[in-house]
Amino acid sequence: MFKRIQGLSILFIGLIFASRLCFGQAGRAELFGAVHDPSGRPVPKAKVETEDQATMARYAVASDERGEYHLLGLPAGQYVLTIEQPGFRLYRQ
Repeated sequence: MFKRIQGLSILFIGLIFASRLCFGQAGRAELFGAVHDPSGRPVPKAKVETEDQATMARYAVASDERGEYHLLGLPAGQYVLTIEQPGFRLYRQ
């Protein structure tokens, strides 16, 4: 009986700690994708920037060697996405 109560106590404490980790993710978003040229080849080191329309805060990353980018921890909202790379026209959405 004591072992069962002890096991339940450990499980309960574990759930409390696990749920606290989840609260840190509330209200956050992520944006990911890939940059390719017209022939379908990846575009590495393209500058990918988002601008929050409510606060005008900007977040930027560069695409990797596969042309992929990933922005984590963005506040939820509406964004304008801009992608720049010399030799290509500016992409804005």
